[in-house]
Amino acid sequence: MAKLKQYKNPPLIEVACEFRFEPDPEKEVHAVLLAKFWKGKIKDAFPQAIQPTEPPAPRDRFASADGKTFVQVGEDLLVLNQLPPYYGWGRFEPVVVDYFREYARHWKPRRVERAAVHYINKIDIPRLEFNLDKYFNLMVLPEFPKKPAWDITASYTVQGAQQDDVVVTTLRQYPSADPEGASFLITWDYFASAGLPADAQQIQSWLEAAHDFQRELFLSTLTDECRKLFD
Repeated sequence: MAKLKQYKNPPLIEVACEFRFEPDPEKEVHAVLLAKFWKGKIKDAFPQAIQPTEPPAPRDRFASADGKTFVQVGEDLLVLNQLPPYYGWGRFEPVVVDYFREYARHWKPRRVERAAVHYINKIDIPRLEFNLDKYFNLMVLPEFPKKPAWDITASYTVQGAQQDDVVVTTLRQYPSADPEGASFLITWDYFASAGLPADAQQIQSWLEAAHDFQRELFLSTLTDECRKLFD
């Protein structure tokens, strides 16, 4: 695998790891388990309780002291989010595995029904008119009518590192804060569609494979000219 350099202005605006567990009607009441989870470990690293989300998918949310890392807990759900500054996968992955292990200790899930790693990248191009393939190895616009295009959207799905893994890549143009520029969001959503054992060690192995695969997608999707924007 090619090594991903550390950029001065990295495009990543959020990374999240999400685990949805197989429902177990015999487990303790969610509120009781959440209280144990909070007292056991989470309160020191994530001391800020945020207003829970509303039904139909309520979840309790906790933030780190700097407000950049979040833990979200719902019925059969665990999500960890990291906002900039992103200190690298080497620091984020151990946090994810640690809190997965802590969740499993209290809820004792039978199986992970679906696991996902989400990356959101924002790329600002400092000009309005340009050839798309100068920055993205993703799509080519037709030569005719040789006029500027806008509201550009592209998406595709490929198999991931393992047979039952899939990755959805989506590029979408958004209004730019720079009137003389163009902004794009590129998301990579990596899923274990067939589920995984609820075992922290196996989750860690899957996360490493997912991250390595997405890193290669990042390098192959963005051209050298695009990556210069991050230096």
